[in-house]
Amino acid sequence: MIDFHQIFFLLGNIEGDLIKGLIELLLFTFTTYMLTSEYTRDPRRELKYLIAGFGALSFEKLLSTVVLANVVFGDLGFVSYKYYLPVIDNALEVLALILLANAFIFPFFSKGDKIKKNIVYQIMLLAGVFLIAQSSLILEVILWEGSYSSYYWSSIVFICMKLLLIIYPIYTIHSRKDTPYKYRQSIIIAFMIYFIDPFIKIVNLVFFDGNNARLFVASHPFPFIAVALFTRVMYLKVADKAYLKRELAHEKELNEMKDKFVSTISHELRTPLTSINLYTSLLKDKKLGEVNKKQRGAMDTIKQETERLKALINDILDLSKLEKKKELKIEEFDLYGFFENNACYALAKEKRLKIENKLKKRFIIEVDIEKFKQVLINLISNAIKYTDKGKIILNAYKRKGDAVISVRDTGKGIPLPDLKNIFNKFYQVEHYATRDKGGSGLGLTIANEIVKAHNGRIDVKSALGKGSEFRVII
Repeated sequence: MIDFHQIFFLLGNIEGDLIKGLIELLLFTFTTYMLTSEYTRDPRRELKYLIAGFGALSFEKLLSTVVLANVVFGDLGFVSYKYYLPVIDNALEVLALILLANAFIFPFFSKGDKIKKNIVYQIMLLAGVFLIAQSSLILEVILWEGSYSSYYWSSIVFICMKLLLIIYPIYTIHSRKDTPYKYRQSIIIAFMIYFIDPFIKIVNLVFFDGNNARLFVASHPFPFIAVALFTRVMYLKVADKAYLKRELAHEKELNEMKDKFVSTISHELRTPLTSINLYTSLLKDKKLGEVNKKQRGAMDTIKQETERLKALINDILDLSKLEKKKELKIEEFDLYGFFENNACYALAKEKRLKIENKLKKRFIIEVDIEKFKQVLINLISNAIKYTDKGKIILNAYKRKGDAVISVRDTGKGIPLPDLKNIFNKFYQVEHYATRDKGGSGLGLTIANEIVKAHNGRIDVKSALGKGSEFRVII
């Protein structure tokens, strides 16, 4: 039968501290090794702080176990241990908590510089407290032969620092609910469990002068459990990352297969389309015999649909090339000159629409000219296509370092539910059964991809019956 009195007696004395310290040393060392291995593969600042934090805990436990072993098995007096080790021990644990707390909140900040400043300020505060506590303790030993008052107050200060450092990440992680993070609850629980240890210790010091053996023993397991939970989180993150890498590699392989398939099929389709176009032209020009009016009309339809299919294939190839993220050839581009000499004017003239160019002369932007022309032609063509009367207004201006290019029309507009889908592949606002306008549904997708490649975006404002405005911001 287990004798719990003997177990509690062991845990309540210095031999129990030594056993607990050895177990914690093994856990902290293993965690530090695991993090270091991951850092060699992926050197992130978050991992650097975690390695430093668990390394500080490992060093603290190594130091305390060596000293405790000397107390238990050697000739180091307990009084010497009591006076000199606790301040160093507490300071190392606080340093570890500073690094761990900031490492675990690192994903919740967009800029790592703020975390770095926090760590510097907190370490400076710790250094000041450590120097005051250690100096006062040494003076007390030398001048007053040790009344333990400095040990008492320095312990309270260090424990309060630990409590604040544990509350800091709990509050930060809980308050930033808008930041998605898979391990939020696990980290909060681990810090809350760690919180129990210094809380019990400060209760023991304040109300029992640190002499309540039951409270002393009760505080033992909580740091170990908390660090075990931290280790579990880090292991899961490493495992998830390895799984994600495998998935990304698989996705990359599938994308390469898709690109190869699209490229091959598109090129293969061009050959029969060219033959269809050729023979349709020969038939229409009566090179292969007489054709009547009805047959000529059918051949016109075949030719139009062939051209449409050819345009669709070209769009698919263009989109496939853009998705491969090829480098851009950036040059100066005069928007005013392009708008003034645009071929779309002829199309607008056919529909009796006015194109109003509001740009200042020589409005220069730096873009991949050929690709960006594709964006502008697509937007202007769409504006003309979906405007039956009124005008198309072209404009551009600079705003906070960005160039904003606007294409506005007075056409039919886009229904609100469709606005979020217009950049999706093959999406068209009008239903295929009632659609009277041509198009593949890829024009806006291609335009959006080109603009995103320039680190820009396309904004859309529209109202039914009042027209639409597309703004390219780069």
